[in-house]
Amino acid sequence: DAVILATGSLPIGHRMARDLGHTHVDTVPSLFTLNAKQEVQDEAMGLLHGLSGLSVPWAQVSFYPPPPPSAQPELGDEATTTTTTTTATMTKKKKKKKKGPAVTQQGPLLITHHGLSGPAVLRLSAFGARELHQARYRGTLRIQWCPALGTTDEIVEQLWPLTSARPKKQVASSCPFALPNDGKDG
Repeated sequence: DAVILATGSLPIGHRMARDLGHTHVDTVPSLFTLNAKQEVQDEAMGLLHGLSGLSVPWAQVSFYPPPPPSAQPELGDEATTTTTTTTATMTKKKKKKKKGPAVTQQGPLLITHHGLSGPAVLRLSAFGARELHQARYRGTLRIQWCPALGTTDEIVEQLWPLTSARPKKQVASSCPFALPNDGKDG
């Protein structure tokens, strides 16, 4: 049995419930955009610089909380600090198994002048409110701009044979994927 007392964030409602002998679950912020000003505004280093106002009809957004302090790699611990950039090198390397995201959501995505917004981000902040709060709103955000193409590993698996068959062909001149059509010509 449970009683739902909808008082919003007013502390008087929480006090009233406690005074009546009920327990309550602490609230955390929810339904917010994600601040990434440095990524949007920094000309030299911002991955999203110059993209304010861009919207993507369907993207996948995943939040990975930072590892606990005891799991942080030590300086010189190459086994845990080496990362593989498969999209740049196109070489296959054995990857260390990593913990999955705390929360993943899909939907339309908007890059704003302050960071990220749109239904995918709002759902991420709603369904991942406790995980984001527990991580003090710090962590890694991974965006899959076109999840219909598959994961990065799946895309590399599809591109790998093409690099052998046509080593001088560039993706920019001939895309090997059937990209989703938004219904607009041109």
